[in-house]
This record gives sequence, structure tokens and C-alpha cells, in this order.
Amino acid sequence: MISNNGNSFNTFLIDDNAKPKSFKFIERDILSCEFNPIDKSILFEKYTPEEKKVPNVSFTTKIDIPANQEICACVNLANKNDSVEIKYINDS
Repeated sequence: MISNNGNSFNTFLIDDNAKPKSFKFIERDILSCEFNPIDKSILFEKYTPEEKKVPNVSFTTKIDIPANQEICACVNLANKNDSVEIKYINDS
């Protein structure tokens, strides 16, 4: 998980948990999150509203998923007026 202040949260990489490893984002930025089950990684990308097709920054982190565990999207809303819209896109 990433936060708008640039911190990333990862229970698999404890030494990197709650550290500024990601990128900052603000209102109207568009974020994408892509899970790679083969590489066991998550790619986060940030797009500005003006440049929706080319990410201007990205962050990749490794994860560990125990067998038979469900995968769910989650978002950290740290500030009073934070909001999010989640769209699920299935490429298969």
C-alpha cells in the first residue's frame, strides 16, 4: 500500500514498512496498481490528469502471498478530506 505522503506499507518487507519509499500524490492524480502473481510484486504508477496515458512516476514492491489467501485492494486515507475511486480492470 502507498500513501499520499510517499510512504509505503508492506508487511512482507518489514524494514521498508512505513518508510518514504514510494512517491507523493495529490488530489486529481490518477494512480494505477498492477499485481504480478508470477513475480510476486505490485507496481504503482502515477498519472496526472493531463497525461493519462504515460505515467510520470512509478514504484514497485515485492509481496508474499500465502497459498489460498484472497487478494484485496486497500487504500490508506490518512487525512480528513481524502477520497478515492477504485476501478477493477480484469485483463483476462
